[in-house]
Amino acid sequence: MLDYNIDFLNTINQNYNKMDCYSSLYYSSNENFTDLFSCFDFKDKDVFSIVGSGDQALYFYNRGCRQVDLFDINIISIYYYYLRLWSIKYLGDLYPMISISYINNVLSKVKPSDSKEENAYNYWKKLINYYEHDYELQSLFFFGNSSLPLYQRIYDVHKLNGIISSKCINYTPMDITNPVNMSEKYDIIFVSNLSEYITSAKSFRIYSKNLDKLLKHDGIVIASNIMEEGPWDTERRILFNNFDYHNINRGYYYTKKR
Repeated sequence: MLDYNIDFLNTINQNYNKMDCYSSLYYSSNENFTDLFSCFDFKDKDVFSIVGSGDQALYFYNRGCRQVDLFDINIISIYYYYLRLWSIKYLGDLYPMISISYINNVLSKVKPSDSKEENAYNYWKKLINYYEHDYELQSLFFFGNSSLPLYQRIYDVHKLNGIISSKCINYTPMDITNPVNMSEKYDIIFVSNLSEYITSAKSFRIYSKNLDKLLKHDGIVIASNIMEEGPWDTERRILFNNFDYHNINRGYYYTKKR
């Protein structure tokens, strides 16, 4: 269980402590999901996905996934995901405005349904009471070309709200290059371009072991390319021992060796 008091303090100090688990995050994804996922059927699949901007989980749900469990080393990401859900539910906005007045308006409509949502509510309430200016809130984000967000273009936000309103939020704060203690197994694991930030062979070995542990026998691991074309040499050398590699547009995916 997250503690909003601790997470609030680490958030407002993020520019000073430089902790990976409290760092700036993307307002919207810079990945082209339409191209990346065009050859996959997500209907009724169980997914384990990086949180990122929240676009990832919303896209999977929009494509018919049964459940999307979430992980991310950056704890701020799950709080932003809650803000995304509230903006969709209460205002019909796929993306929230990052302003004190907007978030205060959203929070005035929120009625937390469980302790996790209440924790997220208290986090945002404390944050907007602390900051005096919108630019202070906005410093938590990379906006990029936010005038053209969401390559996947979810047009029917009302339909999306109907889907996500019945889903539970399961989040694990996790560095997937450290040993994972989980018993769940998934049809699909989406790691985004996380591997582009892994630098050591030791970390790749743990990463490979975690993926093997979390993935169902006939499941797939999907990765995107942002900086590189395909996996790095170290990733190839280590993961190719346990997984078969498949190239796709904008990324690649792994399946377990038979």
